Amino acid sequence: FTQMQVLGQFNLGFIIARSACDLFIIDQHAADEKANFEALRASTTVHSQRLIAPLPLQLSAADELTVIDNLHVFKANGFEIEVRWARARSKSPR
Repeated sequence: FTQMQVLGQFNLGFIIARSACDLFIIDQHAADEKANFEALRASTTVHSQRLIAPLPLQLSAADELTVIDNLHVFKANGFEIEVRWARARSKSPR
């Protein structure tokens, strides 16, 4: 965005800008909200509060992998997730 050239504004809320051969229409309100959110996220520490009783989740295999790959993101947002790597499997009746 630092290399963009501002061409103008229209409808009191959108900026027209270009970069090389590309033309961009930027929503000023959305851009401001994004900037405010990023500043708040950088300056805020989230403190978690444990539940009285843990809440077990029923996730698909794909969702489990997504959670495991992103544990650091959940922790940064106040969620403590315990991964049970070895699950007890019951034997099927014969």
